[in-house]
Amino acid sequence: MYKIRAAQIDLNRQKETFDFFKLYVDFLVDSGYNTLMFYIAWRLRLPSHPFPSPEEAYDAEQIRSMVDYARSQGLDVIPTTNLTYVTSLLKYEGMQKYLEQGSRFWGDQRGNFCNSNPEVYDFIERYLGELAELVPSEYLHIGGDEAWDTAFCDKCMGDDFDFAKEERSYVSFMLRCIHIVKHKLGRRCIMWDDMLEQYPRALAQLPRDLIMAHWQYQDDCYSSVSHFGLRKRINSLAEYERLGFDYLLCPAVYSSCNARSLSRFAPANSKHLLGGIMTVWRAHVKLIYRDLPSLAYVGRFWEKNNPQEDLLSFKQSMARLLQCEDDLLFAALRSYTEKHYAIFNSFLSENALLCYDFNGLDFSSYANIALQLEVLQEKQALVQGELGQRVIKEIIVCLELQQAGFELKENIRDYIYGIRNPDSAQKMQVVLQRLRYLAARYAEMWELWRGGIQPNVIKLEFDSILEKLHSIIERVLQGRYLKLLFCLPEEHGAMHSKLSIHTGGEKRPVASGVFKGSPVSSTYFERVFLLESDEVPESVELETCGYG
Repeated sequence: MYKIRAAQIDLNRQKETFDFFKLYVDFLVDSGYNTLMFYIAWRLRLPSHPFPSPEEAYDAEQIRSMVDYARSQGLDVIPTTNLTYVTSLLKYEGMQKYLEQGSRFWGDQRGNFCNSNPEVYDFIERYLGELAELVPSEYLHIGGDEAWDTAFCDKCMGDDFDFAKEERSYVSFMLRCIHIVKHKLGRRCIMWDDMLEQYPRALAQLPRDLIMAHWQYQDDCYSSVSHFGLRKRINSLAEYERLGFDYLLCPAVYSSCNARSLSRFAPANSKHLLGGIMTVWRAHVKLIYRDLPSLAYVGRFWEKNNPQEDLLSFKQSMARLLQCEDDLLFAALRSYTEKHYAIFNSFLSENALLCYDFNGLDFSSYANIALQLEVLQEKQALVQGELGQRVIKEIIVCLELQQAGFELKENIRDYIYGIRNPDSAQKMQVVLQRLRYLAARYAEMWELWRGGIQPNVIKLEFDSILEKLHSIIERVLQGRYLKLLFCLPEEHGAMHSKLSIHTGGEKRPVASGVFKGSPVSSTYFERVFLLESDEVPESVELETCGYG
């Protein structure tokens, strides 16, 4: 049995009601968890950070009430923030002086603190002290991930910038933050470990009482796979065992096979495995209920800590969550949890709809969606209890959205490539109308289940998406587009491309960005770019930089 069986709540991106928080805590306790990763980060009004409005942030008394309730139910509460990826601070004018004013990626700031600014560390010490006072715990998680802009402002780079200096800058920043947590606050420090792949000499310089949060989000974790563009297999856990670092396994909630395989990958008879954290992100553009089957299953799986009881853990957790017994329903949910489908603002984006694997569409995924949907709709009446009904209702609407998104993409593709389907244009409009109906249903769920939390982000996102979809369809039907074939072997597509056309003696920009998107694992893919005018270009200009 893991010492720490934790699940995360992402309050940094989405404020929740106290009633929802209690429901979530009760669910975690019932699912075998003993720890709540309280990712509050910058959604706090503190003396050091007074910028959020009362409507968008929690005050000290609200935080204490949430922590007290979780602890009264038997959960340890670990305060969790991020001191390296601080994008949500960029909107506050009072924070600009602390932030890195340079970027690794083409001027698109990730949002890192400037390591060369001494005021940064004074601010961090005040902020962490206030956070620690509100959330008593043996531990404090400081983040540390995705620090891509480390040392990229003019002051940090100086005249002698090289990779070694960049690496030293990251290590120095983390050591100062770790020192604050350990010596000023008396806590054990936890950090995400992905940047240690980027900076190979960093690990040896870190204190051995630091806890590594090892996140791996691929479906099959048969080894540690380095993140972003490095693309190599390593065994981080064996290295932590060798050097004496305690560590936590950190799978993603959107893939139950990710959690299961990562748990099995951990060394047998480990001396340093403390447990795991089920990470839950981006709760602002979805509701949490679609994630509960995965959370329930993994909590029970970790509690038993017996890979032989995997299927039994799943069935028991589903029976408890849904208050019913039905093997076909459980099989459909098992299929769903093995790979959640994307959030709607991803698969309905312009990049997703207009980016095509050179080998064609994946109709097997569409068939899988249809099968899951049919079973859940048929079995929905068996589900008892308000929580179980919310789970099924959100999953159903998400599957219907995914199904409609696939059909829209297929019909746009058929029209563009001249496939003999005379109804493609009409079908696009029919699917768009269905998306409007589904968007209204999903936004209504927000009002029913997140009552009092404003704005309704699902409604705002869909309002923007539906307007863009109408424009996409209109320009496709008018033939205002260019097709460009890419070859990008690197999965994450960090190569930046800029497309322009020349017409009427003028150079006009068409698009600028990273366009890999369907799926990201494709090496060869074709991207369709929409044009504002129906003028035929005299020539096309393509610029590219970065790596890929």
